[in-house]
Amino acid sequence: MKNLFYICFSLLLILSACDLNSESQEQNSDSQVEQEQTKNDQEDNESKDRDLFGMGDFEILKEKTDIGTYKIGPISLVIKSIAVERGELNNISEILQERLPKGEIEVIEVLMTMTSERKDIEFTQDNFQLTTDAGEHFNKPEGLMSTALNSDFAYTDSETGSGDYYVTVSYILGQSKAEALEEVEFHVKAPTDSNGESLGEDIHTTIPILPVE
Repeated sequence: MKNLFYICFSLLLILSACDLNSESQEQNSDSQVEQEQTKNDQEDNESKDRDLFGMGDFEILKEKTDIGTYKIGPISLVIKSIAVERGELNNISEILQERLPKGEIEVIEVLMTMTSERKDIEFTQDNFQLTTDAGEHFNKPEGLMSTALNSDFAYTDSETGSGDYYVTVSYILGQSKAEALEEVEFHVKAPTDSNGESLGEDIHTTIPILPVE
């Protein structure tokens, strides 16, 4: 009887261990699936969607990355990406609603970093101009959807400057259509000193824009 008890007890332990092992494997499998789905979702979001300054969700239709580094007087400008996006400004205040377009819009967004070897220079949003291959010209970006540029933060020896100052400029398309765009000309005017004297040569670069796959 005692031997029979030990045999039954041993069988119960084995069955319990199998159940626990099976449950653990299922949990690990579920966890791996969830992690993979999360990773895929993040990759999809990074490649196709963007929250434009927290103003709304925008889908990236076309883009070009790693465009190049440009020297313009005391400023070093790295153009990291340019994207053509479509979306709706559905997360803005009533004041901004009065000043920005309603409904679905198409936007060109240029992301850059900059550093400066000197401070007290004039270099603002007005220095960034863009022309599409459809002939639509922008003398300056949309200020409410672009970085409020302060070049002193890009000064490499500044206590407040980190060396890499992120700058985004955005242009709301009117005449141009995202599907038809193939390239843009990006024109950056050189900074000036306090006397209005130019501190370098302007940048003119043609940037191709490719559909997002």
